[in-house]
Amino acid sequence: MQGNISMETVSKFMPIFFTELERDGQIDRAMAAARGAIREREDWWVPALFMSLKRGRLSWYSPGFESKDQQAEFQRWKSLVGAITSRNCTPILGSGLLEPVVGSFRDLARKLADEQKYPMAGPSREDLPLVAQFIAFDQSKSFARSEFESALLAGTLQQSGRDLTDAVKAGPVMDVISAAAAVRRAQGFDDAHEMLAALQLPVYVSTNPDNLMADALVSPTRKPRVELCPRHAFDEDATGDLDYTPTPAEPLVFHLFGQLSDPTSVVLTQDDYFQFLIDYTNNKSSVPRTVRRRLTKAALLFLGFEISDWDFRVLFRSIMTGEGREQLKEFSHVAVQIDPERDGSLDPARAKAFLQRSFGTDVPFDIFWGSAEDFLKQLQEHLPPELQWKSDHV
Repeated sequence: MQGNISMETVSKFMPIFFTELERDGQIDRAMAAARGAIREREDWWVPALFMSLKRGRLSWYSPGFESKDQQAEFQRWKSLVGAITSRNCTPILGSGLLEPVVGSFRDLARKLADEQKYPMAGPSREDLPLVAQFIAFDQSKSFARSEFESALLAGTLQQSGRDLTDAVKAGPVMDVISAAAAVRRAQGFDDAHEMLAALQLPVYVSTNPDNLMADALVSPTRKPRVELCPRHAFDEDATGDLDYTPTPAEPLVFHLFGQLSDPTSVVLTQDDYFQFLIDYTNNKSSVPRTVRRRLTKAALLFLGFEISDWDFRVLFRSIMTGEGREQLKEFSHVAVQIDPERDGSLDPARAKAFLQRSFGTDVPFDIFWGSAEDFLKQLQEHLPPELQWKSDHV
């Protein structure tokens, strides 16, 4: 309120404002409707809206499947739980699982764009592969990778720096991220990686450059193995398949787009994504056959993605154009989680329609509206006790 306002004006303004806001979360539209209702009042000008939201929309949702009102109970829990208990489910991790530790990748892209004088305006400044592509062209690809690592470190320290020792801060970026994630767990924050580890699956696929999934899997009875996707089809170390069979006791964490332990393996720029898609589609890449099968012969859980993300789009297209795509329809459930606080569309119906056209009507799947943690908490209620996540915090 910009000044004094009468109670009569407030009594007319506020009910309309909240009624309209509840309808769709569009706060600027709700404000306009409420001000319209008091336009005859002398103090109509007092209510004012100041916001930094680019689309004027709040994250007005309840975590759940597809519909915003969540009136209908999800019907395919049995199918999903069955795939998990039979070890025939493949979680695929997106950047949404890493952002609680390192900060928003959009913010990271904007920071790099400002520092490196990225010449374009608008949404592209939040597009990390495009910004990285410019840096690689303007300077070098090695420099782009180095700046990416520095931005990840800065984001991690901003989130958790006060809780880390100087010795940890001076270590490799990947170790700093792992230490910061451990601090968050000790502080009682929910950890999607630990919830996923509790599912005791044999294969986890990550599009992130961190080591958090492997960290969560380590236990006295479990020893995970980490494999990176070689960046070049002609890589002399590439093999057609793994030299072992992943099991719940020795699970595989496969980093599809590389890891910070080998900076040259990280898929970062726009060209990197195009090259990955070309290699995968032509069956020339060194993605092991075991991993390829787990991407077509299992129920897929996409966690922490936006439909507009480069990692989701390239991964999705790789799966849909690769061998074995027809086998996806053999499974009764493919779940895709999209976090409305990260996704600008905020429209689950259109998101599902887009994926339905891409997957094909013969591949059943559902969209969960919420974060990975939201989804995994709901999943806990349907799992057998031996697969439920046991938090150390009350």
